[in-house]
Amino acid sequence: MRYDYGCKKCKHEFETNHGMKEKPKVKCPKCSSTDTEIIFKTLVPSYIRGYGYCDRAGCRRDMNLHTLRNNDPYAHMRQRGERDDMINNLKKAGKHNPKRKHFITKK
Repeated sequence: MRYDYGCKKCKHEFETNHGMKEKPKVKCPKCSSTDTEIIFKTLVPSYIRGYGYCDRAGCRRDMNLHTLRNNDPYAHMRQRGERDDMINNLKKAGKHNPKRKHFITKK
């Protein structure tokens, strides 16, 4: 796991990797002090596209596109051309079209 540490003495921030159950004495690379504290811990670096955490649909589309291209579990069931059509639909989805026309109907 990746941990972000902060030195209490010189206020320097740095990161290091170690296991979750380990409690090592981490030294500050700037002043060599062992008086440090954990600021933030992350499991894996995250890839988030578009509006960040708000764009869940975009992240889902990206993951579906990746799965379809690399390791499609339903490849043996798909008809010819279906995979290419799905890839095109996933690429087009979520795009803003400025030339889209809106019609207002009055009753």
